[in-house]
Amino acid sequence: MPALGEHKTVQARVFAWGDNDVGQINVPSDVSRLNLPFTVRGSVNPDASDIYVLNYSATNAAGAVATTTRTVVVTDTTPPILTLVGASPLNLDVGTPFTDPGATAFDACEGDLTASIVSTGTVNTAAPGTYTLNYTVTDSNGNPATTNRTVLVRDAPAWVSPRFSPALMPSLVRRSFSSSPT
Repeated sequence: MPALGEHKTVQARVFAWGDNDVGQINVPSDVSRLNLPFTVRGSVNPDASDIYVLNYSATNAAGAVATTTRTVVVTDTTPPILTLVGASPLNLDVGTPFTDPGATAFDACEGDLTASIVSTGTVNTAAPGTYTLNYTVTDSNGNPATTNRTVLVRDAPAWVSPRFSPALMPSLVRRSFSSSPT
């Protein structure tokens, strides 16, 4: 498409007739196939929500000029892409400090929306359990994206002395409680 203010002449066929909104497929019987060069003024950015106006003009061999305009409405209906940073589920031992690694958000029309992410939920690293952190972001056209992270806080593993092994327990018990004289 030409940029706003540029002129471009192209060959085209008219495939629909009627008003600017819907047109009609049936060609009026008194019109023969047209093959006229026409000029388009204006442009449409399909990646930016807005209302665009295109102005068309065509001149036939007799010098008669016809003009029309078309309004193109570009609406963003695609939600942003919301991506977790780090793992999910995230595994922690009780008492381990936790810092939420967060998420990133990117929207095709608006770009980086990471600063607009709303995070809810808490993780209590002092109590074993399953915790959920929710992340939500909405672009300026109202398209929401949501994701979540599961954080598993588990009891710390039991500590075993390197000098003591549960495998030695039966022999220690037998020696300690032996009834035979030594």
